[in-house]
Amino acid sequence: MPKKTARQPVEDFTRLRSEAEKLLTGAGGDAGPISSQGDQGDLLHELHVHQIELEMQNEQLRYANEELETQRDKFAGLYDLAPVGYFILDEYGIVKELNNTGCAMLDMPRGGMVGKNFLNFIDDNDSAVFINFLESIQLYQKRDSCRLTMLKRDSKFYAQLEGKVNLQDEAEKIRCYVAVIDITDRKSAEIDHEKAILAATINSQENERKRISESLHDSVGQLLYGIKLKMDELDISAGYYKEVHRLLDQAIQETRNISFELAPSILKDFGLSISLSEMARRLSTEHLSLQVHTELGGRLDFGMEVAIFRIVQELVNNSIKHAAASVISVAVKRSDNIIIEVSDNGKGFDDKSSRPIPKGTGLAAIRNRISLYSGKMQIDARKPTGCRVQIILTEN
Repeated sequence: MPKKTARQPVEDFTRLRSEAEKLLTGAGGDAGPISSQGDQGDLLHELHVHQIELEMQNEQLRYANEELETQRDKFAGLYDLAPVGYFILDEYGIVKELNNTGCAMLDMPRGGMVGKNFLNFIDDNDSAVFINFLESIQLYQKRDSCRLTMLKRDSKFYAQLEGKVNLQDEAEKIRCYVAVIDITDRKSAEIDHEKAILAATINSQENERKRISESLHDSVGQLLYGIKLKMDELDISAGYYKEVHRLLDQAIQETRNISFELAPSILKDFGLSISLSEMARRLSTEHLSLQVHTELGGRLDFGMEVAIFRIVQELVNNSIKHAAASVISVAVKRSDNIIIEVSDNGKGFDDKSSRPIPKGTGLAAIRNRISLYSGKMQIDARKPTGCRVQIILTEN
């Protein structure tokens, strides 16, 4: 629509006035019910003025409409080019509208998303998070947010959702306005920061274990060994001597075992395979058979060797203390990843229970170590007896 200049409305008004004057002079005596020529002229003048006012108002409305169209085009540009994905959902989470950034985020054409449930683009593990978010913004009618993992064709990304509702008339029902912000980089930085804190905590624990282990070995162990030597110099009965000697040997052996469990120096000197074999030798008795099989093809990073040793140690202790196992099998293999498997013939636990894993089994500590190596753990307790735990770690 061509835009009028400032002169054009004036010319239109002059033309309208000229035509009105022609009507006044050319209409003759067809004045109708009007009583005099003066009254007719006044009436036509008022009508003419009113007509001009309407024309002016119409022109102003047209200009205002053009301005609204311009602003709408600007808003549409900002909406589609915004760095944030904008989605309009109905009360059930069906996508009604979205901007270009939203399409790019999910790598889907607009037509492939409109009419689909937004839940289809969310990782199954976070479905409940989104459902609670959608219910919250509708129930409380205030802004809310959540974090979840979204699906993008062949990949995933972390997103933060900010949403609020707009209550339309009954025909339009509820509209949920949701902004989707890609926080993958921020989430990765947070994970790296958490890993750094966790690694520092574990290193501090290992250093403290080492200090206590050295104290036991160098002070308590040597003290017990010195007492044993002094006993050899005493003139006491053979029976009493043998009993005290046996108790001292037992105390020395127990001190060495505790020192080994706290911080096995053999791990640093000879590696994981020999350390696990030594663990099996120390723990195996006539009532317990601990079998270890390793395929590592050489030394691993020392930090990973410590993590694997602690994981196996915790799982073996669980099998002994909680499962009352008599046979425990440990296998550690190295291929593309590090695979740890610990199985036993113990009493296991009910995997259908809402709380199948007993408290105090140290799984929290195991999961902390697993998270440092982007690992995952699977517990299989579906057998009539026994339990099998598989852990996969990624070498950094």
